[in-house]
Amino acid sequence: MLVNFYKYEELAHAKDILYKAIKQVIQNDVLHGRDIELPRLLKRQGPDKSKQTVDDMLTLYAIADKQKRIEKLPVYVAANLLCIPFMNADSMDVVHVAQKSE
Repeated sequence: MLVNFYKYEELAHAKDILYKAIKQVIQNDVLHGRDIELPRLLKRQGPDKSKQTVDDMLTLYAIADKQKRIEKLPVYVAANLLCIPFMNADSMDVVHVAQKSE
């Protein structure tokens, strides 16, 4: 859904922002004796570069989640709600989402 909605440049910019935010949180952890390693930030090329960029973002988020650092990341909001992809019930597992929200 993200690959189809956003341009590659928007995804790459979002990945850069996420990487810098996680790197900042990790640098603070290193100062307190925790050593967390981030993968290198690759500039993707080729026909699947948007998908690879989204995969990179999910990997970064998973690292932050595993280290219980999600709450330390900045929270962003959309200034324009038209910039957020619309999800209809056909494009997601409604039961799974309902269970998660409980």
